[in-house]
Amino acid sequence: MRWDRSTGGKAVTDRTEAAVALLERCGAADTEHPGGTLPARLLRVRERLAARGARPELQLAGLCHALHGTDGSPQGLLPLARRHEVRAAVGDEAEEPVSFYASCDRGASHPELHRPGTPFPDRFTGETSVPPAGTRRNSPS
Repeated sequence: MRWDRSTGGKAVTDRTEAAVALLERCGAADTEHPGGTLPARLLRVRERLAARGARPELQLAGLCHALHGTDGSPQGLLPLARRHEVRAAVGDEAEEPVSFYASCDRGASHPELHRPGTPFPDRFTGETSVPPAGTRRNSPS
């Protein structure tokens, strides 16, 4: 599947182009996803965030949310050790939610993630922390 770079009438930003280019280099277009392809899923997440009025950085995070893998699909396109490549493409503010979401143990976190003070287990390190409310709100998917 080719990437549809349309943005519902909004201008495509340089960072969006860089994000799509990174996803293409990492093989996203060749990755199957339940219900279709990974590009289709990533674009749907970005579009949902845009429809909800999310700021552009969070929309970029939604577009890139599967780069490091997720709890539901642990085989990532790019190892977490290469976060710097995501930062270079989308910027620090969009990259932070991407790595946070990748570390999310969804079974333990999602039901209570919106509640301040709830422990958050990191699926990579096994450590538990209490992320600030802003970090919790920025989870893209």
